[in-house]
Amino acid sequence: MINTRAEILLRKRSKRKTKSYLVEQERVKTRRSIISLTFFITSIVLIGLLSFSIILLNFQAAQSQLTINEIRKEINYQSEIKERLNFKIAQLQSPQRIYEEAIVNLSMSNPDEINYINIDTYQLVKQQKSLEEDQDTQVGSSGYESFFNPEFKEDIYKTILTLLFP
Repeated sequence: MINTRAEILLRKRSKRKTKSYLVEQERVKTRRSIISLTFFITSIVLIGLLSFSIILLNFQAAQSQLTINEIRKEINYQSEIKERLNFKIAQLQSPQRIYEEAIVNLSMSNPDEINYINIDTYQLVKQQKSLEEDQDTQVGSSGYESFFNPEFKEDIYKTILTLLFP
């Protein structure tokens, strides 16, 4: 009996061991399946994020290209306007148009005789320097003695214009 009892205990222990071994094997399989499932889900999420970021970058690139195209159109439009304005300026600056404008709108006429005023600038500068030196030495000078006084210049210009365009 002792032997049988010992055998029974041994059998129970071996059954327990095989059961515990099987349970352990099931746990290992479950852990492996959880790890593979986690890896699979993580991979799917990362691929989704990568795809979304690529789509977002393509969208931003397309939007930037549209902006660039709009700016190019605006540049072309402004260039055309500039060319038209330059052409109009050239037309307005043409000597024929200026001559017609002077005759028709400003009632100017061609002079019978052309008079020139010859001003030697070297002499004027020399005279100006001497006047400035005199002004520096004089106390209380009014400043009207200067040849290049603004009022005097204005009078000279008016005189020249009246001589050229009577």
